[in-house]
Formats: sequence, C-alpha cells, structure tokens
Amino acid sequence: MRTVRVYGTEKQELKRYNHWLDKLAEVSLRQSAAYGVWNLTFNTLYHATQIIAVLVGGMYILAGHITAEKLTKFILYSEWLIYSTWWVGDNVSSLMQSVGASEKVPVLQHINLSVHPGEVVAIVGLSGSGKSTMVNLLLRLYEPTNGQILIDGVPLNELDIKWLRGRIGYVGQEPKLFRMDISSNIKYGCTRNIKQEDVEWAAKLAYAHDFITLLPSGYNTLVDDDLLSGGQKQRIAIARAILRDPTILILDEATSALDAESEHNVKGVLRSVRSDLSSRRTVIVIAHRLSTIQAADRIVVMDGGQIAEMGSHNELLHKNGLYARLTRRQTDANSVSIGMRRRLPEKGDASGVSTCQRF
Repeated sequence: MRTVRVYGTEKQELKRYNHWLDKLAEVSLRQSAAYGVWNLTFNTLYHATQIIAVLVGGMYILAGHITAEKLTKFILYSEWLIYSTWWVGDNVSSLMQSVGASEKVPVLQHINLSVHPGEVVAIVGLSGSGKSTMVNLLLRLYEPTNGQILIDGVPLNELDIKWLRGRIGYVGQEPKLFRMDISSNIKYGCTRNIKQEDVEWAAKLAYAHDFITLLPSGYNTLVDDDLLSGGQKQRIAIARAILRDPTILILDEATSALDAESEHNVKGVLRSVRSDLSSRRTVIVIAHRLSTIQAADRIVVMDGGQIAEMGSHNELLHKNGLYARLTRRQTDANSVSIGMRRRLPEKGDASGVSTCQRF
C-alpha cells in the first residue's frame, strides 16, 4: 500500500481491484445460487420424509404391524440422518473482533529542519527515534498533528498530492514489487511515455541490467518472490526511482539488502545523479551504514523523536556526542564480525557470530 500511495497509482490499482471484485461477485453469486438449491432440496427432503413417515407409519399402526413407540424411534433416527447430511454442506462463520489501538503517543517533537535544493541530507539514529516518520510525513502518508511542512515556502497540505508524489522518488528498505514483468515494475508509476530504452537505461544505472538479462525472459520475466534475491529486488526498486527523474529522492535504508560491491556502484550512480546541476535534485538518506552517511552534506542525528545533533561527518565526530558513540559502536561491531570470520576457518568451527549495531 505504501508503494501504491507513494507512486500515485491509487486509481490504477483501484481499477484493477474493482476488476477482481467483479469476478469475486460473480463467483459469490454462483455460490449463493448453489447454496439456495441445496437449502431448498434439504428442506423438501426433510419435510417430505416427516410426512411420508407419519402417513405410512400411521397405517401400519392401524393394521397392527408396528407400535407407536417404533414409529417415534424411526422418525427421530431419520431426522438425525437428514441433519447430518445438512452439516456437510453448511459453512460455519467465525466472528472476528478487533481491539482498539492504545492511546497515541507523539513520535516527533520540536523538529525544525531546512533542506536546500541539491543537498544530500542523511538522517540517522537508533530504532524508534523517528527517522522513518519524518519521511512518511514528507510523503503525506501521515498528516502532522502540530506544525507544518513547507516546500518552497508552500505548506505541504496545500499542494496537490498527485503533483507532489510525482516529484518524489522513494526507495524503501523492503522493496515492493508487483506480480508483473520486470519492465512493468520499473515503469510503475511513470505518467510520461516510457520506452524500453529508458527502462534499460535506468536498470543500468542501478546495476540491475546484467542480472535481468540473465533471467529466462529478460525484462519480460514475471516477478516471483522465489526468483529474485533481496538485493536484486532492491536494485529494481532503485531503477524505478531513477526512471521517474524525481526532484526529491528519498532512500529509506535502500542499500540495506545490497552487497558491498553493489552498494558501492549504486552510491556512485546516486552521486552522479545528484550532481546534475540542471536538476538541483535533493537527496534524503536514512541509513545505518557509515559508508552511506559519510558522503552526505549534512547528517541529522535523531534521538527520542528529537534532533540531537546536526552537522557534517567530521563535525559530529569532533563533538564526541551521540553520533560519535554510534560510529565507534558500529566500527567495533564490524571489527568483531570480521575478526570472527577470519579466525573460524583456522579453528575448523562451522558456526559463527556476527553482530551489527544498526542506526
């Protein structure tokens, strides 16, 4: 749902959703008709059995062939048999109850941040510090309860939401691909006429072209969860964002699923895209890897829903505050992880320990 809203394809998905609803309604109509026939058949059988049993049994009682007790037993047994047949075709529905959410607690407080055109801003912090919430507010997935967000001096809620999302490229930590071919996934959300050459250009920039061409049907390969790795899905999502040529590019831990070489290549592409002076593209990065953060013009450190520190990588290290502590902690964790991988083969141990402090 996030991907649909960010790329402004609500009407397209609603149309597809209505198509499947029509099919479901047709199936439900046939099911209801079959259930009606079954219900009519059962009731007819049940009442006919009762009437026939009483009429025939009454005549046998008058003739002295059976007693009233035996007739009563027969009627009860036949009723149980018919009801057991009824339960075979019956559906039991379960009632699902929802529990109300707990009282809302403010996630962000006292945030005052200005981002200039063409600037690369990194937002870091521990989990739950409000990093992703800031991005969600910019994408208008949520509305702020207090204060306002301005773009070129215009309040965000006064801008046309389709126009806004058409100028934002978003790549999340968990890429969402649709069950369609790879080419359509890359073109997803683009309103202008896109040629196949444009799709391949974006894929090459995201270093996805090589592995796509090795797939069974290339760009026409149908996306399947078991077909692509997390890193491959991420690169397709990055290609989709690049193809939109956005004014604001948001990377929400977008390199988390990439290997070191792919991450290096993608970062180089993003730097070249950002350095295009004619586009004055603004890049907002939420990341936990130091290699992604260090190249930013400005780093915003979040703590408890507030901005704790702000500055360049070197400035924040000299302050020796929260960012410096997080940096040392991640560096130490990475050193331990590398050391364990180097020592384990010498000891012949097949198990390993890898720790990582995430921002």
